[in-house]
Amino acid sequence: MTMLNEKNDLEELKTVFSEFQNLIPTFNGKTIKQNENIADEDILNLHSVACIFFEKGKLNESEQFFRYLCLLDSTNLDYILGLGAVLQRKKLYSDAVDIYALGHMIQTNDARPMFYAGQCHFFDRKYDKAKFCFDVVIEDNHSTELTQMATLFINSMTEGKNTDGR
Repeated sequence: MTMLNEKNDLEELKTVFSEFQNLIPTFNGKTIKQNENIADEDILNLHSVACIFFEKGKLNESEQFFRYLCLLDSTNLDYILGLGAVLQRKKLYSDAVDIYALGHMIQTNDARPMFYAGQCHFFDRKYDKAKFCFDVVIEDNHSTELTQMATLFINSMTEGKNTDGR
């Protein structure tokens, strides 16, 4: 990959993260959950079912529940991270990154979406994009644990380049 391509890829990644703000569906300033007066207990039950399916490895079922939850309340970071985690576990890394980008736009002071996006890029062998995400986690420093893990990922990429000759 040339330097020009790497620079374009990083610019594209920045653009994706910045444009997701416009995709958050609301109705008269409300989510579907609020607009339809869906009880919090019902939403919590749906979330519990989605998590149980995820824990049992029933990823298709879990994905459907998390997608539904995201439609009902597109501002809830837990639902967005849940859907991203399902897609990540299914190795649909590009799709997961898109979902994590939405999470990052909704909650900019939470390092988890950017960290998980970095993991997806790392596992997809897109190391420059992974490093970008991990650098953001480190710079923002919202979570000591995630900052330390991001540093470990960056170090492993650096060590890999030194031993592989890449």
